Amino acid sequence: MKNERSNVPVNLKKLDTEVQINEEQWSSKHFVYKNHLRASKRGSEYQKLINPLTERAYHRLVQKVKEMHQILTIEDDRLCIEIDFKKHPIHSESMHCIQTKYVYITLECTIGGDYRIQYLLYNCSFEEEIITLIEKLALKHCSTRIYKPDYRSFFKRCLQVQPNRFISIL
Repeated sequence: MKNERSNVPVNLKKLDTEVQINEEQWSSKHFVYKNHLRASKRGSEYQKLINPLTERAYHRLVQKVKEMHQILTIEDDRLCIEIDFKKHPIHSESMHCIQTKYVYITLECTIGGDYRIQYLLYNCSFEEEIITLIEKLALKHCSTRIYKPDYRSFFKRCLQVQPNRFISIL
């Protein structure tokens, strides 16, 4: 369960213009057709079988990652951005994203109807556990580890531009 946070860390200034742009996108009346809907209706039999399993396993992974973060003692280390892009009117590929100071995991559906997971682990003390969990949940076939040279700055920027409703403390 999320503990909604009404502000960001004291030393972090929100970028109001960018937050407003994000809010305007969320309230857009223009809707794009979602790839995951297309895949559920017109995908191959294999995609119709494997995609729901992949999504369930992805959400189990996310839940476990949250549990791993909850034991961290420093509150700022438990800051989390979590967005359900299925509800976003103009994102066609993205389905869900969770981001912390140490972990970035996203679930997407390609134009071809395949679900894929991208993840990044940055100075993560439970890196081995997450990689083992990806293998245990049979997500290795659709997962790609990505790298961002300056992930710390990327996360800070995301905190600055995302509306507070997506930011919580785990």
